[in-house]
Amino acid sequence: MTAGAPAPPAPGTPPGDEAIAALRRALPPAPADVAVVTARADPWIEPFARAGHRLQLLSPADLAGDDVVATGLAAVVLDRCGAALLPLDEVVAAARRRLAAGGWLVVRDRLANGPAAGPSPSDLVVALAGAGLAVQGPTALGDGGESLWLARRDDYVVRAYREADEAAILDLFRRSFHQERSVEHWRWKYRDDPFGALRISTGWSPAGELVSHYAGYAVPFWYGLDAPARPLLAHQIGDTMTAPGVRHLGRGPSSLLGRTVRHFYARHCAGGVAFNYGFNTANIQKFSLRFVGADRVEPVPYRARDLAAAPLRGAGWRARLRGWRVEPVVDFDPRFSALFAAVRESYGFLAARDAPYLAWRYGRRPDLAYSTYALVDRRRLLGWGVFRQDGERLRWVDALFAPPAAGGLAWFLGGVLARPEHRPTRLVEAWFPSRPAFWNAALEDAGFERRPEPQGLDLMLVSFSELSAATLRAGLYYTMGDGDLA
Repeated sequence: MTAGAPAPPAPGTPPGDEAIAALRRALPPAPADVAVVTARADPWIEPFARAGHRLQLLSPADLAGDDVVATGLAAVVLDRCGAALLPLDEVVAAARRRLAAGGWLVVRDRLANGPAAGPSPSDLVVALAGAGLAVQGPTALGDGGESLWLARRDDYVVRAYREADEAAILDLFRRSFHQERSVEHWRWKYRDDPFGALRISTGWSPAGELVSHYAGYAVPFWYGLDAPARPLLAHQIGDTMTAPGVRHLGRGPSSLLGRTVRHFYARHCAGGVAFNYGFNTANIQKFSLRFVGADRVEPVPYRARDLAAAPLRGAGWRARLRGWRVEPVVDFDPRFSALFAAVRESYGFLAARDAPYLAWRYGRRPDLAYSTYALVDRRRLLGWGVFRQDGERLRWVDALFAPPAAGGLAWFLGGVLARPEHRPTRLVEAWFPSRPAFWNAALEDAGFERRPEPQGLDLMLVSFSELSAATLRAGLYYTMGDGDLA
């Protein structure tokens, strides 16, 4: 048993009615060949014997050996308190080898309690999925922290990214979304993310074909809506996809995509990030709301400024009198970190828009050309905006301004539009919520109208902390740049 693990239930404690019912759902009709793997005398053996199953009573070492245990078993029942004498992956893989096609691994488990308690439930999910077992459960067994996990032997394996998987990932992306993605983009987004690389879960067929994929890239956030203010880490979820030929296998959580999401949560989220978020249309929302614990936060706050209908007008003479200038940004120097530190409390809750984040998000993205402009006075950086020209549309991708400078927003935007590369612009479009109030007022003064988001996108949340959809609605500041669509 792992040092520091919680004490197992007393040997005299028999399984309750709920446990017996769960076992009956998992096991085939008697007589069937069942191996019970335990390191102690265990009253859990009795229900199998009473049902007429042919039992093998094994130690964990027996299970991992080559000559002791038969194959083609209908079920292997694993007492994980005893099995902890061997590495979890080794025990689960050994149990899977003994099972017949469609056979069940039944894991009697006590939830881990803290880092000294040994493998956690998340470790168990990862081990089961990686061995080729489709997880069901767990079923809680009373109030003692014990649970029963059921996992059926399957021909598909769900695992984390491995070196060189990107070729298969890009091929599945092309088949799923009917567009190309470059390996340079993939490396920037997943391998070279400085805040957490290779957050990817994948499903594989018996023939070694990639059939499901769920991934996110790590984003640092700063949370200051209440004390204590603190940094947080989140995932922006993207590239959710399943090969067409396997979409009929399972339903909801038992589908390959559902199993891949569960692996992602266990492998990359539990205890590691505060929340996952993404911007989804109605189709993927249905899956997310019903099967992966997501909440809908709000419709994406799309805003537009029609320059053809009403040209910009701003108090340019006041800005010039103050010595303000609009300058193109060549690189994200330490001034950007200093501005973020100075204004983050005014925004409350937002991605950590400091120099390292901006350099990765906009400076190193290989497939899109951004134009960044700074509002400066004689001494310091007052604000900045990131833009991308798309024909006659100018997408305002990101922005951060000190509150006193927000009154010069129209003048700043006029300076951007005066540049030759932006003169075809007839419409400026952006995502900006009504938070914070000073920024919302500046946008309205500059003539930005609220309109329905053209793709019908909503902001979605899966929380692994105390944060909720209501928290995000109350205080999150975000822009197009907080997604991966711009």
